[in-house]
Amino acid sequence: MHLYKYRNFSENHINALVNNQMWFAIGETFNDPFDSKPPLTLFTYRSMAGFLQKQPNSVMLNEDQFHQLVSEELDRVKQLEKEGRIQEHQIWPYVQVVIAATLRRFIFCLSRCNRNILMWSHYANSHTGFCVRYDLDVLTESLDLYHHQDTDYTTEMPDILSRMMNEGEENRSEDFLYIKAPDWSYEREYRLLLNDFAEGPDDRVRCVEHPPEAVDRIYFGLNADPANIDRLRNALEGREIGFFQMQRGRRSIELFAKRI
Repeated sequence: MHLYKYRNFSENHINALVNNQMWFAIGETFNDPFDSKPPLTLFTYRSMAGFLQKQPNSVMLNEDQFHQLVSEELDRVKQLEKEGRIQEHQIWPYVQVVIAATLRRFIFCLSRCNRNILMWSHYANSHTGFCVRYDLDVLTESLDLYHHQDTDYTTEMPDILSRMMNEGEENRSEDFLYIKAPDWSYEREYRLLLNDFAEGPDDRVRCVEHPPEAVDRIYFGLNADPANIDRLRNALEGREIGFFQMQRGRRSIELFAKRI
């Protein structure tokens, strides 16, 4: 599978490409404010019921008594939240795991599409930049990744308690890093999570190297400066990379790639 990264012609982006580097960053550095502080729901009635069903004393209760217990427990948690004492509840360890994963995990964001007009506008300096094609198989075999998958676009707030209690699954805290609002769905984002955590508030990026063959194509924007195109092609001379430039569709409002 191939994935794409839109870039402008900054020295940092060019140097990273030439030196086979990928810069992973924590969510706080992204342009979506929910990446750094995801909207988390601690529990729902259903997840709290599932949690209480696992407690030894619950088997002694009839249906009405159990529903009453769930309602009382929901009220208790809400009161602890209101008083700023939620850490006293037994679900707090689950919350800590999720917070640690969402705030300290290093992420590299890619797209499944190289012809998206908005992506070229927003991330490649109004169609004057370039787009790198990566081979996902090469990346997964060469990088120390914790997890990788498509982004899920939804308005539903994640429920920590239900996700962290799914039996037969390992740590599901990474799920929260793949949730974004539907407004972002045009990006068709695919995320790579590095198997590493930030060590403190000033630890915000990780630079990792990949094999040269992880990059096999470069696409230049519709309005890319010919001088920038020549500069990048010369910097990558001798490598097995195909070069293309985006073109306007003749009979439709679309972009197409033409080999150059």
